[in-house]
Amino acid sequence: MARVAEELMDLGGFDCVLLGVAHETGKGSQFLSLIGRCGPRALTVDLASVMRKWDGGGHPSAAAASIRLESDEKCSPDGCASALSAMDEAMEALLAQVPEQVTASDIMTKSVVALGPDETMEDAWRQMINTHLKGMPVVDEGGKLIGALKYKDVVKAAQAGKAAQRVKAWMRRQVPTIPPDMPFHELEEFLISRSIGRLPVVDDEGKLLGIITRTDVLRQHNLYTST
Repeated sequence: MARVAEELMDLGGFDCVLLGVAHETGKGSQFLSLIGRCGPRALTVDLASVMRKWDGGGHPSAAAASIRLESDEKCSPDGCASALSAMDEAMEALLAQVPEQVTASDIMTKSVVALGPDETMEDAWRQMINTHLKGMPVVDEGGKLIGALKYKDVVKAAQAGKAAQRVKAWMRRQVPTIPPDMPFHELEEFLISRSIGRLPVVDDEGKLLGIITRTDVLRQHNLYTST
């Protein structure tokens, strides 16, 4: 059963799996074998505490219990009522440990310093120096995201003697963005898979709502604290 539960997690991309199998012993006693597995993203779930109700045990990410069922219970094709009840109880106990889903809008930085397309590269350089930023979004007069500029672009322009040129001549126009309702685990994978340091959050019309950085993601895992 343990291997089946783990394969279900892998195939379905689930964070947690509860698997129950009802069976009968040679003496006619009926039992429900209940097993649980959770992946590394299920940080708040303790499966051992879920199984403790039935004198089961294990670890926060792997636990099991054997539950004795009514010996004279008649089961339908959908299962035994007492087994289904135990499964429901276990699921409720597990879900009670899961916090509300965190989305991009919950962790993004809303006060974003942005550039205008008609500012000069020298203006951009000064703003990056003053704000200690290595990159900045570029927005139009309506706040719509139209590009992004990196510090190395500013340095390159200065070295080429083109610091007086407009930001719109140097900005990157293909900028990966995410919606404000994207779940945390999806935006984390988005950042990692694309090796992005700063990820703009935009609405349906492309208006810049905020920025998510790797630091914001680490803070969700309690791996970063500001001093």
